[in-house]
Amino acid sequence: MSNKLTKRVKLDRETTIDKIMASFFDDKITLTVKQSEKKRRMETAFSHMRLMLSIQQTAKRLREEFGVSEATAYRDIKDATTIFGDIHDVNARGVRIVLREAYWRAYQLALKAENIELQMKALDRFKEMFDWDDDMTNEELKDKIQAHVYNIKISRDTAKALKKQLNTGVIDFNDFGAEYADFEELPNDSDEETN
Repeated sequence: MSNKLTKRVKLDRETTIDKIMASFFDDKITLTVKQSEKKRRMETAFSHMRLMLSIQQTAKRLREEFGVSEATAYRDIKDATTIFGDIHDVNARGVRIVLREAYWRAYQLALKAENIELQMKALDRFKEMFDWDDDMTNEELKDKIQAHVYNIKISRDTAKALKKQLNTGVIDFNDFGAEYADFEELPNDSDEETN
């Protein structure tokens, strides 16, 4: 592996959040007193959110436990979700899965009871839990999955270099001498004819 890939990325200025995040992975990193306090508040914020407290309740607890301002409490919550992830988002996805299973179970019970009206209600609710993309017509769907042909024009020198590399059986696109060029998408001729 080249040295370029193994070098660490150095930031011009390391932020407090960067340093706190790094301290979770490397015990050798020394935090200042203020950074250590912020780290404890962020861990506490995440712990409260894991207990399914709302963001407002978590902010209130942080203000009470650490004596910080409301703005600082909300910043700590935001920083905690940056590092640990948003537990409320994960919970919402979990609730959606449980609801889908419950609607499916309701459908099965209605099916067993031979109650068509309840079957349809359960299926309607079950269907609402998914993004079906109903607005797409069959033609649009067919166009999405159909193979497309793209005509690419290249210079003679590029064509020669490509043929030369094809003859060797290996193409190294990292050493190809190609440059990025701006482009403009043109309308498909068949689209213009049908309009």
